Amino acid sequence: MTQELFASQIASSANTRNARTRERANAAWMAVPLFWRLLGVNLVVVLGGALIGTWLTQRLVLSGTFTPFTHGLLVLAALCLSAGLTMLLLRATFRPIRSLREATMRFNAGDHSARASLAPFTDPDVAALVIEVNALWDRLEADAATIREKTAQAERLAAQVIMAQEEERRRVARELHDEAGQALTAVIIGLERGLASMPEVYAADLPIQPRQLISNLRDLAAQTLDEVRKLALELRPSVLDDLGLVAALRQYVRSTEERSGLAGQLSVVGWDEDDSRLPAEVETALFRIAQEAMTNAIRHAQAQSVQMRLRRSPAEVSLDVRDDGVGLRSVPGQDTREHMGMFGMRERAHLLGGEFRASPVSPRGTLVQVRIPL
Repeated sequence: MTQELFASQIASSANTRNARTRERANAAWMAVPLFWRLLGVNLVVVLGGALIGTWLTQRLVLSGTFTPFTHGLLVLAALCLSAGLTMLLLRATFRPIRSLREATMRFNAGDHSARASLAPFTDPDVAALVIEVNALWDRLEADAATIREKTAQAERLAAQVIMAQEEERRRVARELHDEAGQALTAVIIGLERGLASMPEVYAADLPIQPRQLISNLRDLAAQTLDEVRKLALELRPSVLDDLGLVAALRQYVRSTEERSGLAGQLSVVGWDEDDSRLPAEVETALFRIAQEAMTNAIRHAQAQSVQMRLRRSPAEVSLDVRDDGVGLRSVPGQDTREHMGMFGMRERAHLLGGEFRASPVSPRGTLVQVRIPL
């Protein structure tokens, strides 16, 4: 039993040594360039053909059957053998090139996991090329994954910034309405009461008439109160949180008409009273985009009218804002690729998986289009 175990161990060790020897031989053969392989194969064919041909020729001559035809057959057989071995060697050597071509086609088609494979008897230069291309694709895929991760982080950060911005706007608008608005209202009421309790006539030689002074202060306080309310509306309209997007847009268009003289028109399609409200982030994004589009129409495009169209479907909600201004390309000093307002609108739409487009229209004006999936 011990002898059998010892014999099996010896046999296993011998097999291991033989396997390692074959691996070293294959590795040595793989390291031989194609030129020397072809030269070696053809030398073997020529020497072998010479030896075998000489032996066959002697046998045929002694037997009296050697003819020019048999000589031609021997030469043809040697040539066919050389060509066949060369073809097999070249096919095995350049097989990774075909694999590389197929992998390149798959990679360009969108399969970024495609890689070229090596084969036995591959030329070392071809093998090095395939390995380097595979390594390049691995680096590209790693860089693409890093870019995707950084892009996702940037989008999350942008969403957090926008959320914090909206929350801060809501807080400031509420404080303006509750604190500054109420304080100005109390000032106006106090001035009106003081004005009502003052005598109608004062001495004509007074440098400042008290009633006129109090009346001017009251009017200034009332004007300041209106500006505070408009500022609170610009920051964060409470109607957007209370009644929704449609009511907020109608209020904003109406207030913009009163403030700037711009003729605004809002049309709503596919909106029923029984429909549920849109998500808060979608309502906020669409309102800010409409707000920025109207602001651009007033400040930059010198538009006289703006047409706004809000459409809702089961799959998406869309907003189109068209003005009759000078157009994007006619605004001096403005580049639509770098305009911060355009960038902000585009980012708001993209963060919600939507599409944004701003383009000039004929005969004049600008069309802003937003599509956000639901």
